[in-house]
Amino acid sequence: MVADMKILFYNPPDDYKDQVKEVWIWNEVRSENLPWILPSYEMELVFHLGFPPVILNGAGKKIQLPKFHWVGPQTSRWKILDNQILNLVSIRFYPSSCFQLFGMPGIKLRNQYAEFYLDDKLDISFLLDLSNEKNVIAGLIQVIQNIEKGGNDIPAYLRFAIVELTKKQISIGKLSSRLFISRKQLDRKFKEVIGMSPSEFRKINRILDMVRNPDNYKINNPALKLTDIAYKKEFSDQSHFNHEFKEISGSVPGLWFSEYEKMSHFYKSNAVNSSYSKGRGK
Repeated sequence: MVADMKILFYNPPDDYKDQVKEVWIWNEVRSENLPWILPSYEMELVFHLGFPPVILNGAGKKIQLPKFHWVGPQTSRWKILDNQILNLVSIRFYPSSCFQLFGMPGIKLRNQYAEFYLDDKLDISFLLDLSNEKNVIAGLIQVIQNIEKGGNDIPAYLRFAIVELTKKQISIGKLSSRLFISRKQLDRKFKEVIGMSPSEFRKINRILDMVRNPDNYKINNPALKLTDIAYKKEFSDQSHFNHEFKEISGSVPGLWFSEYEKMSHFYKSNAVNSSYSKGRGK
């Protein structure tokens, strides 16, 4: 049963709250209960406590995940194939944070699951008790500090572009004009830092913003209509909404928000966690 999955969300450490979106824990999660994982511009650092699973990537290729690995920016959905119980810890970073903290260009990890080599001298005993939020966060801070390399500054125009592309459906051409740079320059820098183009980022963000909102699910908001969601997200019509949603998720919106319990479990307002109810950043 999907309801039996235990997924904990921990607030990011104070020193990294502008770079780390959240820390989440999968405890005894059955992989057969999971949906396709949606594309995302948020990079993750994942620690598998058991044997890591095999996945099917967006190109249809089977990949054996390393025990510790990065999840780079993903432009297509992917799926865990193994029927097994998953126990893991993941640090989810805001877009551009890995470039800022570690000097890691998103483009080099685009659609990759690169192995993370842990320093042998690093104490990872915090992985033995994932219910102890304080120790888990303290341990992850040590991991982050261990791999920090000074990082790179994020240009002000790129910061502004990221915010604008998450707020409204501004054209990329108008955005670049507003920033007094060429569209080619914006596209090149965006790809280098984020790992995808501005248009890819905007399309993926629009879908993620919808599926991560608990109020968009029938279980939480039975009266909500799909046309309301489409209008709020500035889709030109329902057909456009259906087409783009299925292109990204593999599912039509009606099925996703009313019957797709596998994904809605992650975003229900009463999800099992330690700090979700205190307010998670988007």
